[in-house]
Amino acid sequence: MVLIIQIAAVLANIVLGVFAGAGIGVGLLFFLVGLPKSKSLKTTQGLLKLLKFVLPVAATLGIAFIYLAITFYSARLIGEHFVLSRPGTATEQALLGRQLLSLGIGQGVWFFVSIRWLLPPMIDKLGFNRKQLLAVIGGSILTILTGIIAMYNAAS
Repeated sequence: MVLIIQIAAVLANIVLGVFAGAGIGVGLLFFLVGLPKSKSLKTTQGLLKLLKFVLPVAATLGIAFIYLAITFYSARLIGEHFVLSRPGTATEQALLGRQLLSLGIGQGVWFFVSIRWLLPPMIDKLGFNRKQLLAVIGGSILTILTGIIAMYNAAS
C-alpha cells in the first residue's frame, strides 16, 4: 500500500512537471514570436516597449519554472530514495520525510499564491476546472502523505 502511494506521488509529480515544462516551452515560443523588430530597438521608445514586453513574460516563466523545480525535486526524491531503494537509518528516513513534507506544502502554497496573486496582474485570471485543480492538489497531497509515512516509519 505504501509503495502504491509512493509510485502515485512520483507519477503525479512527473505529470505536473511535464505540464509545467510544456507551459514554459510554449511561453518561450510565444515570447520569441512576439518580440518587436530589431529596427525599432534603436530608439528609447523602442527599448521601453521591449522592457514592458520582456519583464512580465520573464516573471511569468520564472513562476512556472519554480513550480517545475519543486515538482521535479519531489518526484526525484520520492523515486530515488523510497521507490528504488530504501533509506538506511531512521534518521535519514526522518530527514527525507521532513523534506517531502515541506516540498508538498511548498508545492501547494506556491501554486495557490501564484494563481491567486502573482499571475493575474501579468496575465488574465486563469480558469481551472475541477479535474485540473484535483490533479494539482493531488500531487501536493501525495507528496505530503509520502513525507508523513516516511517520518512515521522512521519513528517506529
